[in-house]
Formats: sequence, C-alpha cells, structure tokens
Amino acid sequence: ITPRTGMDGRPMTRATVDRQRARGSVCSSVTIVIHSTWGDQFYVGLTSLELLDGNLATIPLKEGMLEAYPRDLNDLEGVDNDVRTLDKLNDGVNCTSDDRHMWLAPFLKAQDAQEAPRNLIRFDFGGEKQEVAGFNMWNYNKNVEDTSRGVREFSVYCDDRFIATFLCRKAPGHVNFDFKQVVLIDQPPSVDGILRRVGAPPVVPSMPSRGRLDNSRRPSVSGGEPRPSSRNGRPPSGSERRPSSRGPGLERAPSFGNLESEELLQQYETPLHPCGFIYKLLLLSTWSDVHYIGLDGLEFYDLAGRPLRPKRAHSNHGSIRNLPGMEADVRTE
Repeated sequence: ITPRTGMDGRPMTRATVDRQRARGSVCSSVTIVIHSTWGDQFYVGLTSLELLDGNLATIPLKEGMLEAYPRDLNDLEGVDNDVRTLDKLNDGVNCTSDDRHMWLAPFLKAQDAQEAPRNLIRFDFGGEKQEVAGFNMWNYNKNVEDTSRGVREFSVYCDDRFIATFLCRKAPGHVNFDFKQVVLIDQPPSVDGILRRVGAPPVVPSMPSRGRLDNSRRPSVSGGEPRPSSRNGRPPSGSERRPSSRGPGLERAPSFGNLESEELLQQYETPLHPCGFIYKLLLLSTWSDVHYIGLDGLEFYDLAGRPLRPKRAHSNHGSIRNLPGMEADVRTE
C-alpha cells in the first residue's frame, strides 16, 4: 500500500486515541533472575513492582503469589525485624524515597556454576493461566547514594521459557517526578552483549528453600585493616548507619588503621544545576523516523523539586499544523 503524501513529499499522518494491546505471554508463573546492581556488591532492592496484562492494566496479586530468594534482609544471620520486606513491592506506595515502603535483600553475586543460587523473584498464579505483557518497575530510591542498590540487569522467564534479559533504569534518588519504568516482555533491548555478559541461565532456576545466609567474611581495604561492617560481615544496610552530628560539608571521613583524615570545609557551591533565563533544547535525532519528531511533554523543576512554569514555549519549526492540509491537527506546541 502506497502511503498518502503531502505537497512536500512527506507521508501523511494523523492523531489517534486508539490504545494498542501489548503482546503478552500466557503462563502460570513469572520468574525474575537478578544479575547485577548499579554498583552495590552486597544488597539489591526495588521500591515497587507490578505485573501488567495485555491491556497494560495492573494484575492484582493475592496473598502467597509473590516469593523471592533471598526473601529479604531478615534471611541474614543476626538480622531480625527489618521493615524492608518482600510485601513492600506490592503495598501500593510506588513513587517514594521512604525505605519503609521498599524491598531490600542480600545480593548473591553470579557464579560460574549454573546451579549456584541467584536472586530470584517469582509470581505464582497457583496453576491458573494469566497473560503477562510486562512490568511497572520503580527501582530502589532511598537516596542518591543508595540507588546503587537498585536492580540493573535481570532476566525474565514465563513458566520454564526464557523470554529475554532487560536493563532496569537507576532511580533518581528523589521524588521530584514519577520514575516508573514500563518493561514490555515483547520489546527486549537490542543489545547483543547483555545476555552473554550476565550469563542468564538457559532454564528457569528452582526456588531454593529459605534459610539463614552465612556471611561472616568482612570486606577489607586493599593492604589495610578491615572496613567497619555489621555483625554479618556486610556493610551497614542503612538502618544500622549512624547519622553524623556535623553539619553539611563538615563530615569526617572514616579512618582505617593508622590512616587519619582531615576535615574538609566546602566553602563553595558546586554548580550542578544550570541557571539562566532561556533554555534551548537541540533535538538531534529520532528513534528512526526520518520525517517527524515529537514529544508527549516537557517539564522543568527547581532545586526544591517545585515545577517551573515557563511564560512561553517556542519551536523554530512550529508544529505539524504548518504543513499544507494539516491546519486542524491537535498536536501543537
């Protein structure tokens, strides 16, 4: 079929409000295998996780449908009553920096042996078949520093069938905007090296029985004394950290062995945020369309996270209404 073209040779386009369905997979269980974090070697976590059906609507979960290994920090020896439990993934509080509404677990580093334990999250529909098209994911977002504990690379299995390996965005460390990521299982990232690098198991791993994890080895500084750590050998996970009584810029770095550190007085403001009267965005490319470029929306925020309202927005090419025959199109500036 030859598309209709305008006077300038572009193919004609029109706005539509029809909502397309996503191609899902019908299965009785979904398993997520976590391969890596955004830098933390000891803990991995998420703020919230939702399953989506073919209409991209949230699939309601009943009690007992969600399980994980390790289940949470309470599986570590010497840790009890930590509030960052598995049920927080589905407590309805999604866009937050309050870790009382987040899940955190010991991170199991990938081993060469395929039978080595991995971090698993499993949704079990109890023998019933359910169409699953993807996930809504909010990565671990306690603060800027602890976003390194968020999930990075993970593989998805529907029943025993491997689907693909995906990349989860790092959380921003604040709640100035909704940092939700929609992951559709029929749209895996087109990066051939991810699967080879993370070593996804060819078959879905079995869920190990729950038990206490022994982690008595302390991480050490190269050539120095051991780093301060919790009694289970891991660095403090957050609730064990002691807040400093010093003000901003007067933090004393920890000393290891005989190494002493000096106070650093930061007497200037690091220019991390731009400041000006006019902001210009130069759009360099599209995701393969050679005729049109567009945006759903664009928002600006100040340092406190308050939305900024520009007096006017201008495009040097106007909008699609500038094309002959498109004067009534609703997609304007």
